[in-house]
Amino acid sequence: MKEQKNFSASGNEQGIGVTREFGKCCGRRKNRGLQKGAWLGFAMAICCTLLFSIRASAGDVTMQNKKWVSGQRYSYTDVNKDGELEEQDHGIGCYKIKITKPGYIRVEVKTSPIPGAKGYVSRGTSVRVLDSRKKEIYDDPNVYAEKRDFDVALKKGIYYLEIDTNKKYQMRYTFTATGKIKGKKPAVTASKASLLPAGKTVKGALYWDSYVPYYKIEVPKKKKVTISFNGKINGEIGIQILAFKGKEFRTINKKGKMDGKDSLSWWDFIGRGKNKVSGKLAEGTYYICLVDFSGRGQYYTMKWK
Repeated sequence: MKEQKNFSASGNEQGIGVTREFGKCCGRRKNRGLQKGAWLGFAMAICCTLLFSIRASAGDVTMQNKKWVSGQRYSYTDVNKDGELEEQDHGIGCYKIKITKPGYIRVEVKTSPIPGAKGYVSRGTSVRVLDSRKKEIYDDPNVYAEKRDFDVALKKGIYYLEIDTNKKYQMRYTFTATGKIKGKKPAVTASKASLLPAGKTVKGALYWDSYVPYYKIEVPKKKKVTISFNGKINGEIGIQILAFKGKEFRTINKKGKMDGKDSLSWWDFIGRGKNKVSGKLAEGTYYICLVDFSGRGQYYTMKWK
């Protein structure tokens, strides 16, 4: 069991689930000010357009599923013929991908030093997933790893993979379709959660902009409760068990004890693969809450007994 202190949880379901001119005499001065503002706005618009063009110049390149792309943002050449290498910036790599149905992608990245670039400062590699408006969905934190992969759950739509590095890189994504989630969706608050019978398997999906799902369970007598969870994505999902105390909503630890107002208990933090977590519960009504801590989302199946 893991606990987080100093969170106020009383009476707030969503707080538990942790889970951007005046007069004619001034006319000439006013006009000059407007002209100056117009020129300034025009200049800023041009600058923003140029910056956006540089940033998105590779956005027209569409990546294909499972196909590697390669490139480098910087090159190092002796432009002045003085024996010194000058760094030349060719822009951030930004690649368009099209997701035709719900699923998830696994992004793989490999980097290597640029041949002949002796003495240049090696920097980390930033890899981000962007939505159709190029707003960040996920930023991979492993900036200094030369080889890495990560998963992100995605809905149907257009996305971009952006890579910023001063090394040579290779990158690809592999898409796995999961299909639509059948049956009733989990509730977004505990008070609206429908009953999940013991032994019944449910399938769910969490996205980067997803709600916190709640499942209601009824424990008929004091017993050890086991939750079986199978995640498809290597992202961290926190599992909580909660119950109402009057009008207050509290977490329950694995010994079956109700936490205080300023404490939160987590039964486990799980990722890809099959996992089981158990704890003791007295007779009563409880709620299973799933919280995505990774920002990658999750596709999962779950049952309890």
